[in-house]
Amino acid sequence: MAPIGLAAVRPTALLVDLDDAAPMYPGRMTIADLLADGVRQSDLVPRRPGTAVLGRGDAGLGDAIEMVSTLSRGWPAIVVRCGIESLPYPRIEVVPAFPAEWGSALDNIVVQRTVGGKPPAKLSLPPLRPAQVRSMLDGKVSRRWRWVRAWGPAWEMPWD
Repeated sequence: MAPIGLAAVRPTALLVDLDDAAPMYPGRMTIADLLADGVRQSDLVPRRPGTAVLGRGDAGLGDAIEMVSTLSRGWPAIVVRCGIESLPYPRIEVVPAFPAEWGSALDNIVVQRTVGGKPPAKLSLPPLRPAQVRSMLDGKVSRRWRWVRAWGPAWEMPWD
């Protein structure tokens, strides 16, 4: 859910899913499609405000990284979801609100609070309601949600 929130807090953003374990996004174009068909000018700029999603498809990681670089020239904000690979992008880590996790070496951590959990000193997100999770899994997210708005400060963090 974290990449969705980080992208959705921006008026217009592209969420690119490079994780090997990512689901296939039915009916959506992938990076593999862009590589096979060629990138059109209309692919390089947003068509309307909101969050667009682009999966990796069967594209190799190196080709996908190059495509993200190409797309970044026209999109005002890009969020890349990745697995454990080391990618050439600034990153933040999202951890559950368990005290043992708060001591991570990274300064740029976002903590997802649980119901009844106290917010730590770091940037923390309010708990998600089950209806919000279901809505996001259906591809519907509202910038008005408190959880989405809480992502705003993450864009100002010193990402490494």
